[in-house]
Amino acid sequence: EKVKELSNLGLETEIFVHGALCYAYSGNCLMSYAIGKRSGNRGACAQPCRKTYSLIENGKKIIDKQSIISMKDLNTLESLDEILKSNVTSLKIEGRMKSLEYVYTIVSLYRKKIDAYYNNIKFNLSNKDQKDILVTFNRGFTKGYLFNDLNINRTTKTSVNHLGIKIGKVEKVEGKKVTINLTDDLCFNDGIRFKGLNETGAYVNEMYLNNVLVKKAKSGSKITLILNSPCKVNDDVYKTVDSNLVSMANNIVKNFDKKVPITFHIKISYNNPISLSAI
Repeated sequence: EKVKELSNLGLETEIFVHGALCYAYSGNCLMSYAIGKRSGNRGACAQPCRKTYSLIENGKKIIDKQSIISMKDLNTLESLDEILKSNVTSLKIEGRMKSLEYVYTIVSLYRKKIDAYYNNIKFNLSNKDQKDILVTFNRGFTKGYLFNDLNINRTTKTSVNHLGIKIGKVEKVEGKKVTINLTDDLCFNDGIRFKGLNETGAYVNEMYLNNVLVKKAKSGSKITLILNSPCKVNDDVYKTVDSNLVSMANNIVKNFDKKVPITFHIKISYNNPISLSAI
């Protein structure tokens, strides 16, 4: 509502619509400086909100070593039409230190949704779109303060890392042989994470289906992986890197060759500094 009010006054406005959130109001957090002498207000935040803490009240431990102030990631794709009605000038998407496939996937979907809105076309995210969003990077999602999400829905106590998407459960472990019942597709070179009492990760480099070496296995399959990463029976299995998505994004960027003509003016005169301007 405030952005719409400012936009209607003729001011250029911007809304942060997707990515990591700061626990503090507008990034005004002094916790990093108080703990480690690194100030978030000076661009050097050590991200103490991503650490685990215990909560103690009157000498009694209520929460033991959980990420109780770690924010979920902001995701407003489903409510983008409402945001665009505010006549906002610019939308900001976090891309800092993120993978190429994350930036490509997220920006592409926002681009499609924006174009559909201004062309009066209904655009709904497909199941594949939803999975691509989750597998590129997520800590769980919230609509944040923009849509008054409840405090309990803004933070996640379970993990400060990329969650990925759940794709199965460990049925059997025999040395380096790990048998998994898949609930989603898995491919050669995908990244996976095992979650149980401990968390370990690995890349799929050797996968067998019915004792045959394969590069892809469908949902519902029982596959065997050869891994060095320790895991246990009943550990949940998550996909954290989609190799097909990585390849597609890399190929698109590699083949993208956009040149923009620029006119330069250079001025050189005796005893005066050289000046260069571009239009």
